Amino acid sequence: MTRIHWFGVGVVAGVILGWPLAVVFGLAGLISLFFKSKSRLIWSLLLVGSLLGQSRLWQYHQSLSAQNIAPELNKALAVVIAPQDNRDGYGYLTLRLQRPFTGQLRVTITPYEHYLPGDLLTISGASQTPAIIDDGAKSFDYPTYLARFGITKVVKRPQLVKTGTVQRRWLALRWLTGFRQFLERHINLMLPEPEAGFLAGLLLGSRRALSEGTLANLTQTGTIHIIAVSGANVVIVAGICLQLCRLVTGHRWWSFWLTWGVIGGFVVLTGVSAAAVRGGLVASLTLIASHTARGNQKLPLIILPAALTLLANPYFKYDIGWQFSFAAFTGIVLAAPVIQQLLQRWPRCPPLIAQPLVETTSANIFLTPVLIWQLNALSFSSFLINPLVLWLVPLATMAGAGGLLAGFVLPNTLVRLIVWLPLHLILQIIAFGARLPWYVDWSS
Repeated sequence: MTRIHWFGVGVVAGVILGWPLAVVFGLAGLISLFFKSKSRLIWSLLLVGSLLGQSRLWQYHQSLSAQNIAPELNKALAVVIAPQDNRDGYGYLTLRLQRPFTGQLRVTITPYEHYLPGDLLTISGASQTPAIIDDGAKSFDYPTYLARFGITKVVKRPQLVKTGTVQRRWLALRWLTGFRQFLERHINLMLPEPEAGFLAGLLLGSRRALSEGTLANLTQTGTIHIIAVSGANVVIVAGICLQLCRLVTGHRWWSFWLTWGVIGGFVVLTGVSAAAVRGGLVASLTLIASHTARGNQKLPLIILPAALTLLANPYFKYDIGWQFSFAAFTGIVLAAPVIQQLLQRWPRCPPLIAQPLVETTSANIFLTPVLIWQLNALSFSSFLINPLVLWLVPLATMAGAGGLLAGFVLPNTLVRLIVWLPLHLILQIIAFGARLPWYVDWSS
């Protein structure tokens, strides 16, 4: 590992584990001073990285505490800063208050109201501090969930009035939000449910179109992570774009820069979630590695995206999509070589079967602890269902992305069949696994 890698490890550990870790690194660094060893530099990098990570976490806490939001808002000026989220029969908006107030709000509205990023509004209503939701069986840390987005207050059913003005700084996100909604409508016209909602979750990271039954099946089979836009999904989309750009332009570097732009747009289309940001970084680093003859160096693809995303927002560590993406990719990088060596004892195993089996098993080993911690449950069927469906996910992703483009040119029936088939097969396998009595839930 290089110096930047050790520094990145320190940043990740500092954000996740906190101040006690800096004491450990500091003591280890002092002890290493008495020995002639290269470990002194490593411990110093770990210490500096952990201090930077903890300082960023403290700074983020301070920014949340410094927000100034009145208990009663009376025609306060605010701007929409994120796409509207419609689910569970409600609409949710993220607003940033303008002067004299500072801070961000989560606003609950009806799903029939429609707003876009950049809309300037006046808001009237009572702001409240979000509370932990506890239904007796499970608890949900709602304040921490909102803090990831810089939100400290919620307002239910306020009076919102558009001023007719749009802030220019949000025009790009406004256009991309409209384009994402267009893609979702096109997916709904092209495919029936539940395949349409599943493809929207796979490509765009959208969960609001998924039925409760589909979400329950994904949870019970330990496959909920496949609708988190991971680094693997973004790499697939980037690979499609790179090949198309090379075919059209015939120029290597033009293809490189165009693909990089598509990666950024794809991350924004998915809602700039933690997993999507990390996936974009992984795809970008993979793209750079492929152009610098360092494609076999996978360790930076784990450390650097994790460190950069946590520095950008330390509360990403609480994001379940970020955890799924990080755990799955780490498993593929670290555990796959070991499992590959074990499979070499059975030379009759065809590569077409061996490679998906190695990658899915590796990802599942690292995903299982995260699933247990987040869901308070263990799915034994995940060790059977994940290897069966994960090799189909890249196929479904490529078919879905290609189908969205080809649907405007080719006959709709042909495109629907090509896109529908892998999605339907994945959902049928997951539904079969959900019927197996191999799910243990001790939260209830």
